Amino acid sequence: MENNRAVQFTPFAALRGYYEMIREKERVRVPHHHFAEDAAELLSRKMEKVERGMMLSVIHYSDGEYIKTTGLVSKIDTVARILTIVKLPIAFDDIYDIEGEKIEKE
Repeated sequence: MENNRAVQFTPFAALRGYYEMIREKERVRVPHHHFAEDAAELLSRKMEKVERGMMLSVIHYSDGEYIKTTGLVSKIDTVARILTIVKLPIAFDDIYDIEGEKIEKE
């Protein structure tokens, strides 16, 4: 009898997926930013200092927006041009800025 009573108070979503669809429509997509030569050089100098095991915050372009990902660098693939933070691969071309323990702001 107790179990039946609890079911009475569970939430009911009549329109499954509706709220996710509304949130997606409200999201503002931004274009991918392309660097000027001097800004690209600054980012390149920062990338040279990145080492495996460092704690970094990386601002990068993903799915129409810029997001900040923080975590340990688990892999740096210079051939494929991919930086992996924990398990998230980030293409070098999508990186906007890097902040970290050994990377000073210039």
